[in-house]
Amino acid sequence: MTATNHALTGASIGLIMGDAAMAVAIAFLSHYVLDALPHFGSNSNDQDWIKSKKFKTMLIADALLCLVLVAVMVILQPHNWFLACLCAFMAASPDLFWLNRFIRVHLKKPWQPSLLSRFASFIQWFQRPIGVVVEITWAAAAIIVISNVIK
Repeated sequence: MTATNHALTGASIGLIMGDAAMAVAIAFLSHYVLDALPHFGSNSNDQDWIKSKKFKTMLIADALLCLVLVAVMVILQPHNWFLACLCAFMAASPDLFWLNRFIRVHLKKPWQPSLLSRFASFIQWFQRPIGVVVEITWAAAAIIVISNVIK
């Protein structure tokens, strides 16, 4: 799942829940639930995809959309806005564990997946271009939830 969808989910959790500790934990766990759903991606796990311009462009766009979400929360400051920002980060944060692979691939150094990386790869059983349908649907639903909560 894209970082944007993880962040939207985390922000929704943060806006809705009052208990910060519970919200942060659920936001973090939501990452793995979303990754288990069919979603957009390459069914190829090769290094050429990670080095591609398309992958880098998508990564930058995804990060910018996450920043826009946080900016909206900061500007509008709905109830629990700070918790929403924290939960957005926590929901997207497991993808930061892939940073080591990204760097090592670009440095042409071998990468050895950790136990967590192997688990994350295992649960992402369906990453294909057609998964964009799930991504768009999820994003629309999360945006509807957020907009209804912050009214």
